[in-house]
Amino acid sequence: MSGLFLRLTALSAATVLAGLASGCAAEATDEPTSGDTESALSEKYDVNELMQDDEMRGGTKLSVARVQSFLESKGSYLASYTEDGRTAATIIADSCKRANISPIYMLARIQTESSLVSSGTSRSLKAATGCACPDHAACDRRNAGFAQQVECAADLHASYFDEIAQNGVTRADWGVGKKMRTLDPCSVTPKTKATAVLYTYTPWVGPRGRQCSGRGSSGESTLVGIFKSYENELSGP
Repeated sequence: MSGLFLRLTALSAATVLAGLASGCAAEATDEPTSGDTESALSEKYDVNELMQDDEMRGGTKLSVARVQSFLESKGSYLASYTEDGRTAATIIADSCKRANISPIYMLARIQTESSLVSSGTSRSLKAATGCACPDHAACDRRNAGFAQQVECAADLHASYFDEIAQNGVTRADWGVGKKMRTLDPCSVTPKTKATAVLYTYTPWVGPRGRQCSGRGSSGESTLVGIFKSYENELSGP
């Protein structure tokens, strides 16, 4: 996105909620796994505390080489993808480092929105992170493309954390301790900034909420399951 931030500051909270829902990107397909990874993918998650702040932050958690080897292990199309001389792994690692967003989280976001981590094809490459892709509307062409999508998502997540620090809530009115309703609809009161950031980006709980199972086959509870599975896989040397 490179600082665009979708020009949302002038919009109402209701419009922002609808506009930032990233449902136009392809939904992820869970990968067959075992052990801790399988458990993470099948678990139900607390809708009020989906993720801790330090799980979403930490832009140096993975090196370019580690991201590359992970993509190769998944048979991902991204393992051999380059754009303007940069590999997909470099784009992910560099964008996350600059915005202080965890590359593990970004990989989970990409998989949730477009299945590109596990896919051997380039389908949905232009909407890899679902950034600037509102529900029931076309994606913003200015953010089409893999690098633009990763940068857009990294910058937008970072800006939400900044807004909570400055105003107590994001531009979509999500904040710690503030009761809100998702588009599922589910009643949610975020306990962490990261949880508020997740719902600002995509205000859908999805099917894996512990207190409320939302509509559809994807959502932020699905993303958290994928994130936990990737975190388990990447916790080794």
